[in-house]
Amino acid sequence: MLALLAGCAGLSGPPNPDATDATFAALRPGVDTQASIAQKLGRPYDTTYLSLRDMNVWSYKYRQAGIWHSLMHLHFDRQGVLRELMSGPDPDYEDRRSF
Repeated sequence: MLALLAGCAGLSGPPNPDATDATFAALRPGVDTQASIAQKLGRPYDTTYLSLRDMNVWSYKYRQAGIWHSLMHLHFDRQGVLRELMSGPDPDYEDRRSF
């Protein structure tokens, strides 16, 4: 997860208006592909490769429940088939205060 978040460092931008809880709920791991998802959601905000899992990850900014600034990470196998989705906070909106 740290490598995935590190890949997003330095990027910024607004949430994707096509990326919603309903859109992500309709995606089907094992069926949807990079091509079908690009058609539904457009280009990802960021892409990352997880070498330990041999997966490409596409990240989309969105508002979880229409409220929270979040990133949805879509994990694809070598054939470009969606294998899993993982949501997390958008680091652009995380509190950056330190001790």
